[in-house]
Amino acid sequence: GVRGIDLSVGSAQALVACSTAIAMAHGGALAGVVCGIGVGLITGLINGLLVTQLRVPDFIATLSTMSVYRG
Repeated sequence: GVRGIDLSVGSAQALVACSTAIAMAHGGALAGVVCGIGVGLITGLINGLLVTQLRVPDFIATLSTMSVYRG
């Protein structure tokens, strides 16, 4: 079963899209793809580490990162 829900998905997606667009404007398509994948991996890793290693409740962790990613 599903234990929790990730509230930061939309904000992370917007951050990835903006980062990709900026990288593509300055470095081309390959730079955009690499940047987008990298930023997506980092945002997911942050959420995962907050919940699994620091034992922050998933609702609180993803609510917090939603605000950070949106900023």
